Amino acid sequence: MRKIIISFIVVVIFVVLLFVLGSQTGKAPETSTSATPTPTPNAQKAPNTFLVQITDQGLSVNELNIKVGDMVTFKNVDSVRHWPAAGPHPTHQICPGFDSLKGLSQNESYSYRFTEVKTCPFHDHLNTNSKYFGKIIVSE
Repeated sequence: MRKIIISFIVVVIFVVLLFVLGSQTGKAPETSTSATPTPTPNAQKAPNTFLVQITDQGLSVNELNIKVGDMVTFKNVDSVRHWPAAGPHPTHQICPGFDSLKGLSQNESYSYRFTEVKTCPFHDHLNTNSKYFGKIIVSE
């Protein structure tokens, strides 16, 4: 019985050695490398700035189609004060914040960046003539 146990141990050692030596092929271990993708910049377009001139004849443009993030600058080139503000007159509540809060003197300007999809009617708070009314349509 003792010979059987010794024979069994020798066979087990032999099998283990074969397994260990067989799995070593002499090659360096393989390392797995995966390429990390380079982040690509967001392909969003830079915001635009639009100019609306206020003259004695009215506005240079009465309707603008812009994108979210774009800015509109109102420049008074008239000799009298003009106050660009969102509708409706006199509360300016449709597009809160779109209000110069004062009359602009000649060559003075006011800019507002539109941050949400919306149609914003606007007017001259100091002059209710329809030539000073318009709208800005903001889309994505």
